[in-house]
Amino acid sequence: MPPIKPIQVPGTRRPAGHYSQAIVHGGLVYVSGQIPADLETGTPQIGTIEAQTELVLGNLGRILRAAGSGYQHLLQVTIFLSRIDDWGTVNATYVRILGDHRPARAVVPVAPLHYGAAIEVMAIAAVPRKAARTARARPAAARKSPRKPGRTARKR
Repeated sequence: MPPIKPIQVPGTRRPAGHYSQAIVHGGLVYVSGQIPADLETGTPQIGTIEAQTELVLGNLGRILRAAGSGYQHLLQVTIFLSRIDDWGTVNATYVRILGDHRPARAVVPVAPLHYGAAIEVMAIAAVPRKAARTARARPAAARKSPRKPGRTARKR
């Protein structure tokens, strides 16, 4: 089984709850629900829905980059809104930040969120393979020894 790797953006505060900012496993990054909070201090930033959406998506981008991914590798985004009437503003901000990339998405109306936040976002993204990972050298023990003269190769 591939290793499970917790992700923490360097210089940011660990979440207060028992969870990681994200987990990388099997070529995917699973980002925990993000409310509008300063990643360095953990302090909620409750402002307009546009400001909250920008902060949440900005934090999502930072976490994705720390995991070796980015917005362009998003596969699925789930948006929780405490006021479904905010949908138009949230969608416009989302389009401005994500551009032409269109991951699968769900918008879920919910009861009030923690700290009075109007939005929470969680996501799943691909983590692209690095060239160094794909060009692994075989260990010396796995290499075939040179053939002795006069011997033919065995068919597989």
